[in-house]
Amino acid sequence: MTTWAHSMNGVPWTAKKMRQAVSTLREGASVTFAFGADSLERLLELDEKVLALRPDLQLHAWSVAAARRLSHEEATALASLAHVRHLRLSGLKGAPFDVLAGLKRLESLSIAATCRVDLSFVAQMSSLRHVELSAMLEHLEALARCKRLKTLALSGAIGDLAPLAGCTRLESLRFGASTIRSVAFVAELRRLSRLDVDAATVACALAPLVEVPRLAQLSLTNNRDLLDVAFVGGLVRLERLRIDQPRVVRLPDLSKLRRLSDVQLCLKAWTNPEVLETLPRVRSIALSEINPKLKAERFYFLATSPELRALEHVDVRFIDFGKRRRAAIEAHFEAAGKKALLVSEP
Repeated sequence: MTTWAHSMNGVPWTAKKMRQAVSTLREGASVTFAFGADSLERLLELDEKVLALRPDLQLHAWSVAAARRLSHEEATALASLAHVRHLRLSGLKGAPFDVLAGLKRLESLSIAATCRVDLSFVAQMSSLRHVELSAMLEHLEALARCKRLKTLALSGAIGDLAPLAGCTRLESLRFGASTIRSVAFVAELRRLSRLDVDAATVACALAPLVEVPRLAQLSLTNNRDLLDVAFVGGLVRLERLRIDQPRVVRLPDLSKLRRLSDVQLCLKAWTNPEVLETLPRVRSIALSEINPKLKAERFYFLATSPELRALEHVDVRFIDFGKRRRAAIEAHFEAAGKKALLVSEP
């Protein structure tokens, strides 16, 4: 029986392992190459014997030495690969990244480094569709030259985000572990449908998000200094919403969000759960780690409100660490003949 694996690590790569990679790896899986453990000749062979046959696979290149700088020779070897379409570099202290501009056919690029990364080189990568970067980033304006770029994830020291206004084909944008000082640029991202902000320092108002005409998915999780989410009430095209913010006290009126169908909330200071009753088309509500001061009775409307006529699933399994409030809510659903709405233990 064939085993479909998510990844395969040679160390060292052999002809047999390369054949196995071609036949057993699932679509989009990764093959790992370790600088310092395998020769550059093996890297070229991996390109010819694996990636040439499986262009869907991601090449994950890293170093066996912690925080190692990639040499010019090693970067040149990477840039010479003819068949790699998806490249991930991790654990690097530095590299001559400009050499990688030779990878003209690269479709996705992921870099995790503990150094400054000058992004000027990506301006020459016209086929890039997906980019994920975690480093001290410079020259974000180069990303605007990637006319096919659809997915972008940034974390680390980012600086001014204004140049991202040029990434007009972006459909998905994610920020993590970074400082966001302005989101005014989003007004130019007319195709943006998904935004994730996780573990960031939000040092600005997020009201400009209302100007994004296609924003359908929004996730705000564990962001420092994010207290006011009033702008969410104006995101009229929103279909999925996730908010995991321990200091958010109130949610705004959500009655204008006529398309919102999926809501996931983790709000330890929340005080107005009744606002959910203004969502006539919501189909799924998940409540996790909700303010323990809110008694079970405050959530009974989820089972009985005629306004929530489209509701299909309610998940209160993780509403808090105790069992009493959850048990009371579940008992009310059962008494109301709505037990089928509750998500049960797997």
